[in-house]
Amino acid sequence: MAENGLTYEFGDFRLIPGEGMLLHNGRPVQLTPKAFATLVLLIERRGHLVQKDELMDRVWQNAFVEESAVSKSVWTIRQALGEDPKSSRFIQTVPKRGYRFIGKVETLEVSLSGLLEDNGRDNEAGAPNGTASSHVSWVYRLPLLPEDKKTDPEGILPIERPAPSVEKGAIAAADESADKALVSQEVLDAAPALSLRKHVIAGGVAAAVVIALVLGYVSLVRTGSAGVPRSLVVLPIAPINTVDHNLLYEVGIAESLINRLASVENFTVRPISSVRGYADAPIDPLAAGREQKADYVLASNYQIADGRIKVTAQLYNVASGKVEETFQDQQDIANVFAAQDTIAADFGNRLMARFGVSPAAPVKRRGTNNEEAYRLYQQAMYLIDRRFTENSKKAREFLEKAVALDPNYARAWAGLALTIRTSDAQDYAEAHQDVVEAVNKALAIDPNLSEAYTVLCIDKFAYEYDLAGAEVLCKQAIALDPNYSTAHRMYSHVLNFSGRHDEGIAESRTAMDLEPISYFNQTHLGWTLYLARRYDEAADQWQRMLVLDPTNTHLYNQVIRALEAQEKYDEAFEWLMKLFAVRQKDQETIQRYKNIYRTSGWSAVVLERINEGEWTLDVNIACAYGRAGEKEKAFEHLEEAFRRREWIMLQMKVHPQLDSLRDDPRYRDLLGRIEGR
Repeated sequence: MAENGLTYEFGDFRLIPGEGMLLHNGRPVQLTPKAFATLVLLIERRGHLVQKDELMDRVWQNAFVEESAVSKSVWTIRQALGEDPKSSRFIQTVPKRGYRFIGKVETLEVSLSGLLEDNGRDNEAGAPNGTASSHVSWVYRLPLLPEDKKTDPEGILPIERPAPSVEKGAIAAADESADKALVSQEVLDAAPALSLRKHVIAGGVAAAVVIALVLGYVSLVRTGSAGVPRSLVVLPIAPINTVDHNLLYEVGIAESLINRLASVENFTVRPISSVRGYADAPIDPLAAGREQKADYVLASNYQIADGRIKVTAQLYNVASGKVEETFQDQQDIANVFAAQDTIAADFGNRLMARFGVSPAAPVKRRGTNNEEAYRLYQQAMYLIDRRFTENSKKAREFLEKAVALDPNYARAWAGLALTIRTSDAQDYAEAHQDVVEAVNKALAIDPNLSEAYTVLCIDKFAYEYDLAGAEVLCKQAIALDPNYSTAHRMYSHVLNFSGRHDEGIAESRTAMDLEPISYFNQTHLGWTLYLARRYDEAADQWQRMLVLDPTNTHLYNQVIRALEAQEKYDEAFEWLMKLFAVRQKDQETIQRYKNIYRTSGWSAVVLERINEGEWTLDVNIACAYGRAGEKEKAFEHLEEAFRRREWIMLQMKVHPQLDSLRDDPRYRDLLGRIEGR
């Protein structure tokens, strides 16, 4: 995108691409670099459709990101502009194609010299607003702190961090304790974010931003006072020069440090799975801290020169917004893993001394000395946490290559077992043996691997339908690694399928505490609330997720489930119409459904959706027939689901949509076969 020296005005906003600034009535508006670049491109092409593919090519270039990253950036822009997506004041969504900037734009030439002396005033005294005589002045770097001068005398180390994809957006927790600890999401969205790349505005504006930050969320995080475990986010290490981009440094050093700190008592560090996605695009460290609900954030960058890597890290206090410590280390990179471990040990020891804590358990091992196998493993793990089947299949390819390169890579074998389970959800009976072989290889190499026991737990309840055995295995996985959120989430499944809903919800919340921005943890909490028949809370949870991912059709269906369970059929139908709008259903189809609902009611709508192939898993089709009152067809599909060993068959015991079948002898017989009676 051309930085042509032009300035664009639209509404109360002024965009200055060449200086990386967006102003609202003269005051700065914070955007992530990717969102800013997206806005520039949309305005440069105003009035014209900008395809999603073009946005990904121009803004993300060669980075491996999903289409949802574009939606996230546009959502971020709309939040910054105070725009309701329904109103399309500035940005128009062209479903499944892209976006068009439709606001009225004036092009100006603005001199960026001098100093901004009056907060909120972007014109010289007496100059008409928006004329060529306007002056906007900015200072791009704060004065170096004493510790900065020691570690970075040239002041050339900007701290840049990546932003999560859509499914990793900040979603307010559903539990009351979190609600008490957090200010409202609207307040957080409205609070300006502080730029931490040493590109901040001078004087009074900078003070105003800091004051707004402190007042806006000083009460949102724990203080780390005595008796309260401190929490830390270690962000992936950012390259100062993008030419140096290397996953082995960016994720590898972060993971080594996280593994070291995870062994500490009374100290919580977010797992690598919770931050791996931040390697995609920049994010402000304080924004990451708020999103992760942490007390502190360690944001680092690195330079490579003459065969050495120089890493500089800054420890941010999320509540105060201040940098409390700065660390720096340099190592030879002839041996990448040795450099990772040495830097992690150095920074880890400094952090433990800083917080007055010490290790209480062995440090988790990397598990391989093969750099390419490790790289493939990290790429696969990044994909696994995405919810799309095609990503699971690609992750499986990566992991199969990883174990071929290093057959003794236990974590890769366990990841492969989990991925096979994910990518073959509909044909698990066929995939079962592959899962068992992979997990047994993992345990033969490392008999204390939490990930492997978690997969065995899944296999016990998903294939063998053995809830008691699954509970033992999940507890073992949690005992081996209490910070592994997937183990807590799977244990929540076991508890919910056993009818122990309060315990299941508690485990689901534990998983969310460990990885607050995990899509799976967020949607699973909604599901546990639904199975517990806390329908309002479930609907609220899923609707909160839709705020950040408004095109996620799965979430619309979940909201519809919760409303339907309460017999709020009119509201359920309204949400169905919203779903159809997202899917761009033609008007003929929409009108047909309206006629069906008006003349025959909700059950007829459900039957029509079955006929159109809305659900693919037999157990889901059985649930749909059950709530539509078609018992014979419901049992037909339940039998087929049992034959195929569909893992969610155990939900028969508790699923609200099957309530109409529970008194039928066939239901009790099938449930007895599932439970092994």
